[in-house]
Amino acid sequence: MAESHHMISQELGRWRRRQAQIEGAIRRLTEEEERLNRELSETEKQLDYYNSLTSDMKRELEPPGLASMMNAFRRA
Repeated sequence: MAESHHMISQELGRWRRRQAQIEGAIRRLTEEEERLNRELSETEKQLDYYNSLTSDMKRELEPPGLASMMNAFRRA
């Protein structure tokens, strides 16, 4: 009976150690997920900024349309 109790106690100890390992792994993965989400958010902000910048640059570099040319001639 004492031997059985000892074996059960050992097995319980193994399960508790494994539980602690799994909880630690989950905690580390959660922290990594949060870090990656922050990094993704920052990257998306940068992407939006550069997309907006390139749109502005394209607009400035496009040849003027007929309507804007006509307005320019009227003003002159």
